[in-house]
Amino acid sequence: MDRRRRSAAKALGYRALMVLTSVTVTLLISRELVLSLEVAAVLNAVNLCVYYGYERMWTTVGWGIE
Repeated sequence: MDRRRRSAAKALGYRALMVLTSVTVTLLISRELVLSLEVAAVLNAVNLCVYYGYERMWTTVGWGIE
């Protein structure tokens, strides 16, 4: 169970960093704050799910674990 919580905590921390990055890059390109926040929100929702699934997939791989 701890591994699932750790994976979730890592995913949330990483997504917070990526939201900030998405807002910043989109804002630099579009110069529109509302658009930047909308893009970041959509990307965050999609990427959080993808990252969590990817992280969980790796828990089933024995390669590199001793």
